[in-house]
Amino acid sequence: MSAAERYLELGLRLGKHVDGLVDAYYGPPELKEQVDAEEPVDPAQLAADGDTLAAELEDGWLRDQVRGCATYAHVLAGAEMSYTDEVEGCYGVRPSLTPLSVYEAVHAELDELLPGDGTL
Repeated sequence: MSAAERYLELGLRLGKHVDGLVDAYYGPPELKEQVDAEEPVDPAQLAADGDTLAAELEDGWLRDQVRGCATYAHVLAGAEMSYTDEVEGCYGVRPSLTPLSVYEAVHAELDELLPGDGTL
């Protein structure tokens, strides 16, 4: 089975745990039929499968997608991780707290650029 098919399988299996995770599927119909016929796979196993697949892939879009699925499977399996680690694992960016002063400065600039009554 190709890496792309393994990714599709991982996503479909993960989708059996989270309604709406797979918004639309356009892959091989036999793969979806196979996963639909299976009992749900334990999230810990899905996490391990995702980790294994991600380790085999070169850097790029597919590995990022697999890493996101694996991270979410780890969360479903009960892994303890911070919110920032979860976001980074799922989306590839690490959120950081922005000081309120940054937003206040932007609001002040907008008030100058868009004068008038009331607030934005």
